[in-house]
Amino acid sequence: MPRIHVIIPCFNEAPTLSLCIERLMSVEWPDSWQANLIIVDDCSEDATRDIAENLSQQYDCIKAVTHDQNRGKGSAVRTGFTAALQIGGEDDLIVIQDADLEYHPSDLIEAINRFDDCSVDAIVGDRFELWSQPSKMGSLHMLVNRILTTSSNAMTGLSLADMECCYKIIRTNMVREILPDLDEDRFGIEPQMAAILSRKKASVRNMPVRYDPRTAAEGKKIGFTDGVRALYVIIREWFKR
Repeated sequence: MPRIHVIIPCFNEAPTLSLCIERLMSVEWPDSWQANLIIVDDCSEDATRDIAENLSQQYDCIKAVTHDQNRGKGSAVRTGFTAALQIGGEDDLIVIQDADLEYHPSDLIEAINRFDDCSVDAIVGDRFELWSQPSKMGSLHMLVNRILTTSSNAMTGLSLADMECCYKIIRTNMVREILPDLDEDRFGIEPQMAAILSRKKASVRNMPVRYDPRTAAEGKKIGFTDGVRALYVIIREWFKR
C-alpha cells in the first residue's frame, strides 16, 4: 500500500501545530493511499516538542523527532527525509508541509493523482496561478520570490513557477538520490533542492496550490538575509553542474 510521508519541520509552532495535524488527518487520501506524518521539532522554545510527542503517542501514523539544538528548516527537512527513507517504499512519495497553516493539505490529493504519470519525479507547488487578484504575499516578498525563481530557472533549466513554494512532492527514490547532496541548514534548502533535482535529470512539474500567508508578527520566519542566501545558493549550485 503506497504512502505519502509528510515531513513537518517545526520551530515554535505551538499555536498552529495541532490544527495543522488535524487538517492532515482529515484528508481523504486516494484509494489505497495512506499518510505517514513525521514532525521534526527544531529545538523549539515553546510547547511544540510536547505537542509533537503527545500527537505521536495518540496516532500510530505520527512520528516525532527532536533536534537537540536549533539548526534551521533545511536541517529539519533533511532529518525528516532520512526518517522517511528508513520506512518508505519505492512507490511512496515524500512532501514537505509547513506547520503554519499557510498551505492546504487537501491539495496533496491532486499531487498524488498527478504521479500516475510514471515520468514525473517531483512536483512543486505554484502559489500564483490560483490568485485572481494581487498576491496576499506582499509586494516586496512577491518581487523577491519572482527574482529568485527566475534566477533559479536560468541556472537549472527548470521551468518552475514558484521555486520557493514549500510544497515539493518527490518520489522516494529521487529523495534518496538528492539527499546526500543537500547541506543547506536554513531556507537555502529550497533553491538547493531545485538545483540538485535538475542535476539528477529529474522530471519536475508545477501544480497550483492554495496559500494563506501569515505575517512576521504571526510567526513567519523567513527574512531578507534568507533571500540573499538563496541567491548565493543558486549561483553556487550552478558551478557544481
